[in-house]
Amino acid sequence: MKKITMFIAILFMASLFLTGCTPPWEDDFTWPWDDAQDEDEDEDEDENEDDEDEDEDEDEDEDDDDDDDVTPPSVNGIDELISFYDEPQLLNYLDYFTGEKLQLLLDYLFVADVSEIPDESWSTTYLYETGVFNSGEYEDQKFYLLIMPCEGMCMGFPHYRITMNDQGEWTLFESYSSEWSDYLLDNYGQLFDHTNSIVIPQLEYPSEIYDADTGTSFDIVPSRDDELLADMAKYKIFDDQEVGDVYINRDNECAYARLPDGLAQQYTMQFDFATGETPVDEADIEYHGGSAGELFDITWSDGVKSEDYYSYKMPFGYGNCLNVKNDDYPLGMMEEIGTTGEGDSVYGFNWDQAQALQDLYNMVPQEYLGEDENGDSMFEEKPTYEEFLDGHPLFYWFDAYDRMIEFGRADYQPLAEMGKPVIYLYPESRSVVHVEVEPTDGITVSDPEYGRNGWTVLADPSGSLFNFSDRSVYPYLFWEGYSDEYVMNDEGFVVSSGEVYRFFYDKLAQLGLVEHEIDDFMEFWYPKFSYAPYYFISFLPQDEFEAIAPLTVTPKPDTVIRVYMDYVPLRAPIEVVEPEIVTPSRDGFTVIEWGGALHK
Repeated sequence: MKKITMFIAILFMASLFLTGCTPPWEDDFTWPWDDAQDEDEDEDEDENEDDEDEDEDEDEDEDDDDDDDVTPPSVNGIDELISFYDEPQLLNYLDYFTGEKLQLLLDYLFVADVSEIPDESWSTTYLYETGVFNSGEYEDQKFYLLIMPCEGMCMGFPHYRITMNDQGEWTLFESYSSEWSDYLLDNYGQLFDHTNSIVIPQLEYPSEIYDADTGTSFDIVPSRDDELLADMAKYKIFDDQEVGDVYINRDNECAYARLPDGLAQQYTMQFDFATGETPVDEADIEYHGGSAGELFDITWSDGVKSEDYYSYKMPFGYGNCLNVKNDDYPLGMMEEIGTTGEGDSVYGFNWDQAQALQDLYNMVPQEYLGEDENGDSMFEEKPTYEEFLDGHPLFYWFDAYDRMIEFGRADYQPLAEMGKPVIYLYPESRSVVHVEVEPTDGITVSDPEYGRNGWTVLADPSGSLFNFSDRSVYPYLFWEGYSDEYVMNDEGFVVSSGEVYRFFYDKLAQLGLVEHEIDDFMEFWYPKFSYAPYYFISFLPQDEFEAIAPLTVTPKPDTVIRVYMDYVPLRAPIEVVEPEIVTPSRDGFTVIEWGGALHK
């Protein structure tokens, strides 16, 4: 599972100041919420007492209701540690988050009271009752699945498996829950009264499963999915003796088995014609995206064995376990171009001008090599289109479930280094702000140091940032990293070298940047536009930027403007489609980010 987004807790930040971490602003600086907190403390104590009385009454009512309910039949029987229900039972989480736990939940959601809790499906807490312990120290206690909301652009939702005793104490089963980091322990550790690392055999699934009917094997993906299997657009492909029914999710073409409490366990399909060889390191192959690829046992129609590496997991897009193309390319567009070592046919387009081939050819990089003795720009020689086609850039193979899977040459896929993205924070008042950014291949450089869980700073409306970890002031947060899922936008602008300076000042202003941010951008990027007569310059749509480098800011900003630039040097102008730019408004707490692609 991708690392879950961490949230700021007020008590943690206050402790930094108690240990001498004083911001460099005036000595009489006070937290914006100090006065409100003092006024509310007495009221909160009274309300908590009333809540406890009400909770006792509600618990009695719930016990009566439980006596009338028929316990759903268990999946694994009474001889197992836990009798799991056939389907998880959704509960009202506010019946269980009471007293101190309710206050912790409100802090987690950054709201003042229950009436402000968001009701959107993606930002709501879900609590499911999933079974009952049959034996052991938790005998007769119920087993629960808690799924917490994730603020901002997240790659999953934290899930926790817990039980509760008669005293209302919660025990977290660490081995079967999302990472409960030191940061979360410091801030929300009181949410779980106890932790336990017991082994629950029913949640321990095999590392490999096998479809005997098709001869297809699947390997377990150690990080578990945070989604209930019932919520997926799934279809069953086979029944495994150990894990039961195995499905493919139509939304992402990943394979899943159902865990006893309803969550999905992901598996990845093995290819019987994969040799198991992958590049030892990047020096073994010049690749530009997806992954460094794998070597497959293929003999092309001319009798030559394939010696190139191919990638099949997300080489050109986002969110797919496999690139399944049945709906895009009818078999009538294909012809057999080779066979696998297992005797299966592999296919390619029967027309060399197919759009997929042209699109991939346009992505083949042409690296700038510097200037020759006459001062003329030199570029890496790009293969001709005929040479490109001769190298079998794409092939297609049908798996046992009649899915046509696309394989692309790994060395033709774009890997972009994200060059000096910087993040500016402009809150409406001085505020503690927590920032996380997660490029798909990680952060390589940061200033201030990114740390284990991101940056935590005291942000001033002027843009000045006091970083708690090194007690220094910064104008912005700087990072660099890699993404293996980046695809250059094909809409953009052709600009002559003499017009680049004015172009950036005009376009960046249209995109929402102000003068000092544009100056910072130009200081880094403008020197790189001095060696070619023309440039193709594009800006990645903000939603696509967020897909390859999710940004999470807490508290949630009112305005987020992310600008990501890419460019290609040109010998001569080309015809392109220019995008329409709509200038955003900078309202409320505003976050600005700019960066660009440094192709390798």
